[in-house]
Amino acid sequence: MENSRRSFLLLAAGAATASAQQTNSGPAFRVMIEGNTFVGNTIELDNGSYTHCDFRNCTLRYGGGPLRFTGNRLVDSHFLLVGAAARTAALMQNFGPPYVRVEPPDDRSPV
Repeated sequence: MENSRRSFLLLAAGAATASAQQTNSGPAFRVMIEGNTFVGNTIELDNGSYTHCDFRNCTLRYGGGPLRFTGNRLVDSHFLLVGAAARTAALMQNFGPPYVRVEPPDDRSPV
């Protein structure tokens, strides 16, 4: 199943770390990739910026760290939530609208 291109920016609460420091223009990412094609890989998303990439038959592993994911295409790929992200998802499964609200990225986000 092919998914359309989507954009999002995820910032964990208090996400200033040695590898992804918050700046006035947003987080500084440890990994910045643009225009790549990944096939059959497991990709660690935390502290990364992925722009206009294709992910085919990939596992996208996310633990709750800063992430920019803009204009990418997923084909037969899935997200694997671990750590803080998995705990948050498990908690949110107990609730539904109107109790869960997702805040849009702040104005510093280019997304």
